[in-house]
Amino acid sequence: MRTNFFHFILFNFCTICSISLSAQDYFPLAIGKKWTYGNARPSTPNMTMFIGRSKVEWEGKTYFQMKTLTLEDSTGQDQVPSVLLRKGKKGNLYGINLSVSEDEFLFFPGKPEAGYNWTGLSGLSRITSTRGNLQTPVGNFENCVIVESIAGGAKAYTYYQEDIGMVGMKLEDRLLMYLIKE
Repeated sequence: MRTNFFHFILFNFCTICSISLSAQDYFPLAIGKKWTYGNARPSTPNMTMFIGRSKVEWEGKTYFQMKTLTLEDSTGQDQVPSVLLRKGKKGNLYGINLSVSEDEFLFFPGKPEAGYNWTGLSGLSRITSTRGNLQTPVGNFENCVIVESIAGGAKAYTYYQEDIGMVGMKLEDRLLMYLIKE
């Protein structure tokens, strides 16, 4: 059950991202960049996402590899779920979710605005706000870009803050995960 939950989070995280000004401002891509998320369900372990130590060449393009771990002390593992990410010429961020497909998809647009829609790997995504707030157990995140995604009839909301990246995720109105350390 825990494995399925984390695959759901990774799948949605990798397909419902967005931003307000430019992709790099709201989703920093740098080797070694790391985010640790707490979970609203106490029985679920923290999750760490990080950009791998080297870039990856895939079909003639250079990508960063974002890896996801469910245990903070396992960053040395070779076999962890990953997504390849690259920035396009117009600031768009593209991804390949290797656990689902080898096809590239729009991870999020480079200069989106409230109301912008796109279809990603998991379905329709829409920017609902560029000034959202998210209250979490570790504090309030202000001036967030909020992306609503609809997959399988459920609405998920992902919150991004400039120069940090994803700071939280909700399923409908229930907090699922939130940034505890970057």
